[in-house]
Amino acid sequence: MLLQSELKVVAPRTLAEALGLLAEHQDRARPLAGATDAMVRIKEGQWRAPLWVDIRRLPELQHIDEADGLVTVGAAVTYGRLLRSGLIRERAPLLAAAAADVGAVQIQAMGTLGGNLGTASPAGDTIPPLFALDAEVGLCSAQGGERWVPAESFFLGPGRTVRRPDELIVGARFAPQPPGERWKWQKLGLRGAQAISIVSLALRLGPGFARVAYGAVGPTVLRARKCEAMLAQTAAPDAAAVRSIAQMAWKEVVPISDVRASAAYRQQMACALLERGLREVLTV
Repeated sequence: MLLQSELKVVAPRTLAEALGLLAEHQDRARPLAGATDAMVRIKEGQWRAPLWVDIRRLPELQHIDEADGLVTVGAAVTYGRLLRSGLIRERAPLLAAAAADVGAVQIQAMGTLGGNLGTASPAGDTIPPLFALDAEVGLCSAQGGERWVPAESFFLGPGRTVRRPDELIVGARFAPQPPGERWKWQKLGLRGAQAISIVSLALRLGPGFARVAYGAVGPTVLRARKCEAMLAQTAAPDAAAVRSIAQMAWKEVVPISDVRASAAYRQQMACALLERGLREVLTV
């Protein structure tokens, strides 16, 4: 077992310095932000690295702003800052609602958006909203510069992303939710708080479009595209239509059974959460 005292941690002062360290050490270095997931994995012997690059205080990764029609959130922004941000609450309330559901206050104070992206858990709470927002994930390296990858293309599987060893996650960006848009965030866990998702759902509805993104029901967060198409093509869904659309989710999710729930239960709850969410936002 690797003890915390045995870790070699370097805290660069600038983004350029951090990227230089990753370029120099490649697979032997690993970024470290809030460490809420990392310390658990380190203590369990799952994650090992000769060098940990502490990026949590880098000023270039701390911003929350809006420019040129896009909201951008830096990788080192904590969940607490997300849920308290007036800009996020106004322009991306779906993401703010998900951030409020992450762990306890202590986790919200330490955990970061970039850490949630980098851990790449299918149950990551902020990831379904980013899928529903058609977000892009920013990556940067010393040699290749900056690139932006659609969130759906960023994740390859549990714990796996397209990030190269010399790259750092620098943030996420997305178009703001239009005023008056109907949306819903739901998370089902074994407890009412401080629980890993059994199923989570990020839902957006607008004129002619729909976004339905599920967490914890596949190897990555996934979009229920058949449900989205049915919603987009139904001008005014009644109770029967809502039930039919929600049942389609059964065919779209691909859950596994684990210690938290069986695959069958997750399928049933995916349908139930979507039906409940649609009933609430459509008032049917």
